[in-house]
Amino acid sequence: MSPSGTEPRVRQATADDLGRVVRVHVAAFPDFFMTQLGRRFLRAYYGMVLAHPRGILLVADTPDGVQGFVAGFADPGRFYTSMRVHAAHLAVRAIVGIMRRPCLWSRLLRTAQGVVRPRTVFTAAQDSCELASLGVSPTCAGRGLGQALVAAFMSVASGQGATHVYLTTAERDNDRVNRFYVRLGFVATGAYVSSGGESKVRYEAALPWSAPG
Repeated sequence: MSPSGTEPRVRQATADDLGRVVRVHVAAFPDFFMTQLGRRFLRAYYGMVLAHPRGILLVADTPDGVQGFVAGFADPGRFYTSMRVHAAHLAVRAIVGIMRRPCLWSRLLRTAQGVVRPRTVFTAAQDSCELASLGVSPTCAGRGLGQALVAAFMSVASGQGATHVYLTTAERDNDRVNRFYVRLGFVATGAYVSSGGESKVRYEAALPWSAPG
């Protein structure tokens, strides 16, 4: 709950919200790889989530406007197949970011290869749902937006027939985020090294889900 006692209103995003989602993403993750690819890339990616038949894109409304979002998709394999089909569309929108930071090119290629030839460290079954991104404006940290967004996401995922939700996040220098998901009942189920050389940990929670008491 926010300090003022007003619960954030979590709702389904619309196309009009994509710019707001991008703004929150950039503020929440200024140094992330996807952020460095530029706002056009981010808008195309979240637009793809919004348009996908089993995509989930929710936003948190506050008196100050949209200050948080959560994105993901049920049946992740189907979503990544769609990403492969639209790889050129995404790449074109990443060009501005790559021109500003040419060093991103090699990592983008490695990431694209991972989408074209998905790694098999973890199997994403049709009845699973991936929570791909959760962002809250730094100015709204501690107001309960993150938990409200996760709760709404879990409800939508369950309604889509998923039996569990999984996510991955950085393993090192990321204690606050790791504690957040553990507090919400997610359990670490494995670890791997990303295409960018970063240690990642995978968390999973069964559905139906209820917020911890």
